[in-house]
Amino acid sequence: MTSRLPTGPLALDPNYALDHKYNHKGFMFNTPEGKRIADITRWHAAEIRQALHDAFNSSIIGVNSEVTFFRNLLHSVSVNLHGLRLPGIKFHCRVAETHQKPRVKVKNPKNFSCELADLLMVIKYRQGVEVLERSSIFYQVKLCDRGSRKCSIDADQLELLCDWPEFDFGLLQNGGPRTYTIHPRTLEFGSYLLMLRNPTREESVTCKSHYCHVDSYGVAPHALSVQRLGPQTVEISNFPYTMNASEAFFSHVAMETGENHIWNSPVDDLVNALYRHLGLDPDPPGEFDGFTGRPAEDEPGFAILEITVEEEEGVENLNVTIAEKMKNPVKGNVVFSEEKKKKIWASYQQVREQKLHLKQGQR
Repeated sequence: MTSRLPTGPLALDPNYALDHKYNHKGFMFNTPEGKRIADITRWHAAEIRQALHDAFNSSIIGVNSEVTFFRNLLHSVSVNLHGLRLPGIKFHCRVAETHQKPRVKVKNPKNFSCELADLLMVIKYRQGVEVLERSSIFYQVKLCDRGSRKCSIDADQLELLCDWPEFDFGLLQNGGPRTYTIHPRTLEFGSYLLMLRNPTREESVTCKSHYCHVDSYGVAPHALSVQRLGPQTVEISNFPYTMNASEAFFSHVAMETGENHIWNSPVDDLVNALYRHLGLDPDPPGEFDGFTGRPAEDEPGFAILEITVEEEEGVENLNVTIAEKMKNPVKGNVVFSEEKKKKIWASYQQVREQKLHLKQGQR
């Protein structure tokens, strides 16, 4: 088994190129140590992809309920990754779930209230006790309507995840609402997990790009893509440039996607508030009074899935990791030569320049 090259928003997505509001920060890191952890993570792509692929498959095959899939997925990802040790890195997972879904209040360009999302996925890169990088994506989870491959989409929540209008969530110490003005630099910050309902092992999503594998049971499009192909309903096999669900999770773990908090302090403030809401951080009494709601029947609550990739002690450069991998080969693992690595990064740079050219040409 060989690893495909990492995929992510650097691929030539015309939907991405047409959008002028976002300045993608993919492959930008706060520290060289963070970039090194990302490199090591991508070198272990085969093992990590398999762990995530297995988690999704075991969570959705034969499952007819969004709530059951959601809880299965949180459990399976945590079981498959927590404690996983690969040469140079090790994984830690934390999961917190609540039935009190966070709800936000939007006043402009129109008044509405909606749930924020079903899942906040946070990736951390850590060296010792120091967190070097922190990146997040919000996901709304949907199973296809019964007897079809179409998912119904809530218009208000789609507007939130796509456009991120100014909204209120939580209370300040003086009792007034806390207002958030979010300007994501990445399209994927607001995304969907769109899954087949009750699939058999033989079924799969037929995708229109190389992203989806034949044994995939769902896709993870960003909200702007859902808006353009919907907006009331979307056929999950119609997204032309969308990764399958487990590949989207891997891309985030490798920090090819996701909103880096270092570059966006309002996002950091919102994520910190949600950590307080779920009790992962201390919660001032009454901070979220009036900003939560019970989910409808067969709808999941809200959860945070935190995956931390920690660099092992003694890994000071990538050659150490390569040497360890050569001494202790793992099934499915691929060791790249220096020449191969140079070719990989050269190809990424070429794609990056092509995307930049496309984006500038649309202005």
